[in-house]
Amino acid sequence: MDPSIISNERKIVSFSKLPPESMNEIFKNFQDDKRSLYYCALVNRYWCQLAIPWLWSQPIFISDSKDESISPIETFISCLDNDSKATLLGLKIPIPSQRPLFEYTTFMKKLDHAGLCAEVVLWLRNGLTREQLRLMRVVLPLSFEAKNVLNAVITALYKHFIKNANLQMIVLKGTGWGLDIPNILTINNLRSGMSNLRTLCYSIQPMLQKQIYENMLSLLKNLPNLCKDIENLELSMNKIDYDLEKIFSNIISSQNNLTKFIFDCENGPISKIISSLRIQSHSISFIEFRNINLNGISLEFLIYCSYLRDLRLYDCRGISLQQLKSIRQSSLKLTTLYLKSPYMGSEIMTLIIEMAGTNLQNLYLTLSSHLSCNIFNYCPDLKLIDLDFREENIITSVLQDIKTLPLEYLAIHCETNPLKSLRENLPITLKQLEMDVGFFQAEDLAALLKDCQSPLTTLIIREGLRRILDKYIPILINFTLEKKTLQTVGFYFLGGSSSFLPSIQELQKYVKVTKPSEISIHSPYTYLWV
Repeated sequence: MDPSIISNERKIVSFSKLPPESMNEIFKNFQDDKRSLYYCALVNRYWCQLAIPWLWSQPIFISDSKDESISPIETFISCLDNDSKATLLGLKIPIPSQRPLFEYTTFMKKLDHAGLCAEVVLWLRNGLTREQLRLMRVVLPLSFEAKNVLNAVITALYKHFIKNANLQMIVLKGTGWGLDIPNILTINNLRSGMSNLRTLCYSIQPMLQKQIYENMLSLLKNLPNLCKDIENLELSMNKIDYDLEKIFSNIISSQNNLTKFIFDCENGPISKIISSLRIQSHSISFIEFRNINLNGISLEFLIYCSYLRDLRLYDCRGISLQQLKSIRQSSLKLTTLYLKSPYMGSEIMTLIIEMAGTNLQNLYLTLSSHLSCNIFNYCPDLKLIDLDFREENIITSVLQDIKTLPLEYLAIHCETNPLKSLRENLPITLKQLEMDVGFFQAEDLAALLKDCQSPLTTLIIREGLRRILDKYIPILINFTLEKKTLQTVGFYFLGGSSSFLPSIQELQKYVKVTKPSEISIHSPYTYLWV
């Protein structure tokens, strides 16, 4: 026998002697890596018993995996009670004969309605590939008979989930087939089944809210009576009416300790929703507004949010100086602030940064005009700043203003070449530099790194054409050898054939080379359901 095999077997045996608490801490780090958890469950019985609960806590529906032989729907149906199975058999729905090894439903913590519906359709039409299913979602409406069968399966599963699962997250989104949730308000012990709910995500477009998804609306109306411990709430739609405004404000007001709130809405009444956040001022620590028109909306709730640490404004409009002056004396202690709204004026931006407080560590800005020259005096301890320039003529002045800050991470986004300004104004404490910029020559990069006195450990370059990538490599190697600080480089064009270029392989001898997405702090919207 190969000695390496014996060695590996010994390692597995030794690893299996770890107590369950230690093993669970290990598996916790793989909870988003279902493939790894799947293979861990195959190692031995001990690993299987510990990995399965993590694997089934968030069942993946419509997975791209090619090695799945059994649908999660088939597994869940095998766990149904006899009465539910008899009902489905009456509709000629196939029932698995194999008895499940585990009570898989008891491990389930996340219920994604759209994903569940998609997987049920796939299971009933298992002759289709997953790609065909995705196309079908767009171009093939379901017949009345098909909807009846699907609703029967989905209803049976919902009842089973409510009674047996430990639901901590519910995601309510449109399905593409117009499949509403069942009327779960009639389920016995519904309150106990919803009592552990901690995260709710809702995203239905307005035309469909009352026409198709009546049961969803009924659930939302009754939610304040069913659970009061929601900590994370995400509401996303392009328009709401007064009924939805009342429903959402009631949900917010009824919770004991809401900590994270995400709200995306372009049109409709929202003042009650915003004002209801004052009730959560004792607990809320994260707020993200997207596409919100705040014109005339009172922001006085911010005065009372002493635990708010992360405020994010994406494409928000309508904020006036008068609105902010009335809350200027608020005692905010933000550590992270996103002002990614291109039409936000410099006076508004300056005042918000001033209100953020001196504890601010991370600042993300979209800049369309000159800032006040002393804007960064309000946040002297910034460690991270992400700058998205929409006007070329303001780049140099802003970089001059941040030169003396104790920055460790700097990200620059623009359509021009800012390397000369960067070379002259690079903060001396900088460890990570991200450049998502216009075209620049290799000589510009060489000049920047030659004059660099910062202890750079990470460099991300999103600019460049594949044909000039080779010219960057010797410059980066020389910088690595001379400064001895650089550890990681991210290239936008890394992947495919580029990963096997001789120059890339040469660079990998000195530093880790990866894609920017794996190391960048530049992130889009926050999604709780991901």
